[in-house]
Amino acid sequence: MKTYYVFNGWKNGVTDFHSRRAHRTMAPVLKTGVWFVVLGDNMKMLDLNGEWELQYCNIGEGKAGAFSEDSSGWISATVPGDVHLDLMAAGKMEEPLYGLNAKKCEWVEEKEFWYRKIFYVSKDDLSADRIELCFDGLDTTAEIWLNGKKAGASNNMLAPCAFDAKGFLNDGKNILLVRLDCGLEAAKGKPLEKYLLPDDIPSRRIWIRKPQFTFGWDWAPRLLTCGIWRPARINFYKEFVLRNVYLRAKLAGKKAVVKAECEIENLGCEPVSAEIKAALKKKKTYSVNIRANLKPGMNRISVPVQVADPQLWYPRPVGGQPLYDFSLEVRTDAGEIDRYQTAYGIREVKLLQQPLGKEGKSWTFVVNGVKVFCKGADWIPPDSILARAGEEKYRRSVELAAEANFNMLRIWGGGIYEPDCFYRACDEMGVMVWQEFIFACALYPDDDPDFCAEVKQEAELAVKSLRNHPSLVLWCGNNENDWGWATGWWTKADRYYGLKLYSEILPQVCGRFDPDRPYWQSSPFGGADPNSHLEGDRHTWWVSIQGGINEEKFDYRNYARDESKFTSEYGILAPSPIETLKKCIPENELNPSSESWKFHANTFDNTVKGTYQMGMLRYNYDDEPQNLPLEEFTMGLQLIQGEAYKFSIEHYRRRKFFCSGDLFWMYADCWGAASGWTIVDYYLQRKPSFFFVKKAYAPVLVSIKEEEFGLSVWVTNDLLQDFSGTLEFGQKDFFGKEFLKKKIRVKVKANSSKCVVRAARTGEIDMLACYNIQRFFYARLKAGARTVCENRHFFSLLKWLKTSLPKAKLEHAVKGNKLVVKTDNFAWAVKVDLPEGLVPEDNYFDVFPGETKEILLRGDLNLADQVKVKAMNQAES
Repeated sequence: MKTYYVFNGWKNGVTDFHSRRAHRTMAPVLKTGVWFVVLGDNMKMLDLNGEWELQYCNIGEGKAGAFSEDSSGWISATVPGDVHLDLMAAGKMEEPLYGLNAKKCEWVEEKEFWYRKIFYVSKDDLSADRIELCFDGLDTTAEIWLNGKKAGASNNMLAPCAFDAKGFLNDGKNILLVRLDCGLEAAKGKPLEKYLLPDDIPSRRIWIRKPQFTFGWDWAPRLLTCGIWRPARINFYKEFVLRNVYLRAKLAGKKAVVKAECEIENLGCEPVSAEIKAALKKKKTYSVNIRANLKPGMNRISVPVQVADPQLWYPRPVGGQPLYDFSLEVRTDAGEIDRYQTAYGIREVKLLQQPLGKEGKSWTFVVNGVKVFCKGADWIPPDSILARAGEEKYRRSVELAAEANFNMLRIWGGGIYEPDCFYRACDEMGVMVWQEFIFACALYPDDDPDFCAEVKQEAELAVKSLRNHPSLVLWCGNNENDWGWATGWWTKADRYYGLKLYSEILPQVCGRFDPDRPYWQSSPFGGADPNSHLEGDRHTWWVSIQGGINEEKFDYRNYARDESKFTSEYGILAPSPIETLKKCIPENELNPSSESWKFHANTFDNTVKGTYQMGMLRYNYDDEPQNLPLEEFTMGLQLIQGEAYKFSIEHYRRRKFFCSGDLFWMYADCWGAASGWTIVDYYLQRKPSFFFVKKAYAPVLVSIKEEEFGLSVWVTNDLLQDFSGTLEFGQKDFFGKEFLKKKIRVKVKANSSKCVVRAARTGEIDMLACYNIQRFFYARLKAGARTVCENRHFFSLLKWLKTSLPKAKLEHAVKGNKLVVKTDNFAWAVKVDLPEGLVPEDNYFDVFPGETKEILLRGDLNLADQVKVKAMNQAES
């Protein structure tokens, strides 16, 4: 069933929304190009999505009366959508995300756009007790006109809105006009100086409730969107409306109590007796019926449902994600008046902060009493043109995150409150969501009463809309604003503007409307130093971009010095695959010195002396990176990124529950990036680092730590069962000669990390004996005959490794659904090239000398004869 929104009360003509799924009692009836759907005995919905008309003019020149009657100059438009998409479809604009085209699209900022829709309603429709014109998203400054009369206005892209349409509709033909601009005009003249901002367009973002990254970020172009970007409809209500259903689960021994709180509005003048039935169904149905006397106006109802031996929702890989079918029905003697349905996971979540002695204080998510180590990345919207990202891309994105063994995504505060399909996918796949309110890297005008009121209403709508998702585990006030103030980013400001939002308004909203879910003021945050390693969450940027000297900044092994209790941001830049770069950069500009490449590169790469990527390559991979061919230039950076994420993840996981989470910056791109922090590109292609991360986040991990006097081997177990198996470890050279070989039994307790081989105790892996750049150390963990996990450790940076490696001769064959790869010498970073439609379980992997590796293939095996395999140290055939 589709998700709809309903309002919660009138305020200046705007209604308050909450996500719900409407029960369809009859098939849709198509009438004059618009869908009518009956949603229970007392509600009817007129779907306004689909075909609209669009015109534009300079800001301030448009008149509603002229556009209502004008029959010329219109182009076709699609709702939900964006003017950039409609202009492209009409041949009036080139793809903004290709080449330098985004710069050519800035004229959109100076225009106002008029959407027009003609539809019909009947006399019976007009007899409804209440009629609402509903928009789930208007981008950004909007005026709504119905049949020549102004029905309402909005100036917040991030919040849905609704308007009373009863006095505006005609029996028969109706003309709906929506006038929009990108939001800049309303921010003109707003003060900026006291917030330490220059008087330019990007600075106006602090006044505009719009995704902050659309004004341009280090990883995204300036592209100010505009349009009816989320669904639109008209709701016709008779007698009653069910609103704001809120499900709260409490665990008590071997049962759970799910309390369904809701609001039922009686639109009539007399009290009416009603039956309310709440039910949770999986294999068995648990239900409760109560009767209530619904007085005129708003009625708040609570229905507790007890569930025996509940199946609890857990994040992956701790447990499963059983979802109950929940329904709430409201009936009177005249029949069913409304129904709410959703999939619901029963769980409790807490944020544990306990003393750790000299280590500081823990910062650990606890789900159903079980401590969880969080593994994942920071999320940004999947497209700079937000309306273009559909449900298929959202679901595929979450699937890839689950494939990479993620169990958390942090929704960064410069983006959006994502669509319901995103949170549903996370519910189903066991990926927890850390949701930030939309504030990032700036002082915000909390001294303006209207701004504060707008933020409060936006927050209430967001909380009510998302709170029934079990995947949502944290509300967070902002991104980096507390840290920025404490660190002195805004030293000339007379106070911390924005603090009232994060320390008063937002926690009050969360405490009132979602009291069972933790709220955290900012990220990073904790203690006197918001970015302390002793408590709270931390952004570890002194490696990669903030280090003072190259050895600190470019040597990713410095992550080993970080003692964060929960690292929620850090990152390493690398290009997208060449195949992706060809889609977004003209072929004649496929080189790092071209204007299009620089435009699509991260701004840190263009502003750091000598460029970030050149410095990273020079330190880690090649002394003269400017001479590398394009393929090796991109692959070298991709391998550095992969090795860096592998190293950092293994470090944080070994410290399990002294450190309780690892979220790197960031997961996927919003456009074709010549250099990006991500492991998945804009087209959802896996970068090489994806596979390094996937293996480093495996539920059971064996890792190797370089100690002061040798090496140690660790096993990290994220499962709730003890792990018992065999550990094989040793040292070889790249030709296969064995210098050390051992096999021991290991047992690691559930949900823990353990050092299983310590050099100082065995004396067998001391650094002096094995430190040799022409050798590698390996560890292989087995359960019976099955290899659970294997790992290797090089004794040098990649730049020395690649000069030490002998050439490897590879053989490969596809046997059934497996690719079998065999090598004579050590094969480094073996790339499996596959046709579209065939996907490898692993890629960019190593094959130890004289060994064979099997890789599972998924997809159309008829394409297997097109598989190609190549190592970085491949021998010439």
